[in-house]
Amino acid sequence: TFFMGALIDADLGTLESVAALADDANNLDDEDGVTFGTLTRGANGTVDIVVAGGSGFINLWIDLNGDGDWSDPGEQLLTNQAVVAGVNNLNVLIPIGATAGATSARVRLTSASVGSPSPAGLLPDAEAEDYRVTILDAATNTPTNTPTATGVPPTDTPTPTPTNSPTNTPTPTNTPLPLGTPSVI
Repeated sequence: TFFMGALIDADLGTLESVAALADDANNLDDEDGVTFGTLTRGANGTVDIVVAGGSGFINLWIDLNGDGDWSDPGEQLLTNQAVVAGVNNLNVLIPIGATAGATSARVRLTSASVGSPSPAGLLPDAEAEDYRVTILDAATNTPTNTPTATGVPPTDTPTPTPTNSPTNTPTPTNTPLPLGTPSVI
């Protein structure tokens, strides 16, 4: 038997949903072979895939524009990526134009390289797992409140300086009054 993770169920490859739960309602929630790291627009993200039963090939799609399918150009992020039995640490580049937010991913494992990989359809000796993933907005290195120059030269207006002239403002003290002295409050 050849699969990802510890669980496997029958899947004709046609069950898909935006929430990545369609194949779970068919038989068994077998999505346990893939772990996605942080996925950020314009950066490499990690995908760890556990393969059991031998070596094979991974095809991976992410719905990068959030339209509910994996058929748009650029949504296949891994094509016939060779994997071995055990944990495979892979990288995927999330395009800067990807839509940030929650979306779905499909990972298909096959024992042989596929001539024209598709996210749907029946394949012999294969398994598909669907996941809900989140794409983060691209990190920027510029502060959000950066002051900009106005192009107006500074003026020569003098700045007032404090003076040491006496004022009529009483200064409170913590000196006690002698006994019997009236106090004004």
